[in-house]
Amino acid sequence: MLASNDWLIALHCIGLDWLLGLTHVSAAVGYYSVWFVWGFLVLLLPLSYPISKILDLLLGREIGTVYSKEEVRLARSNSLA
Repeated sequence: MLASNDWLIALHCIGLDWLLGLTHVSAAVGYYSVWFVWGFLVLLLPLSYPISKILDLLLGREIGTVYSKEEVRLARSNSLA
């Protein structure tokens, strides 16, 4: 899932492509680089998968933050002010 910041970055890049008329160039680069990217994914999988499993074991389970209703209200009021 994309964070709000990621959406802003994506919209910014799309807007620049549209504004500068680079849509066809960007699409062509993406089209021709798909196999290159998939090759890197397959090539680096044997290296990245064990590293991710070791990090999972070392760092443990992620504990999410739970906010009370009052904390959420306070955060919203601070961000809107």
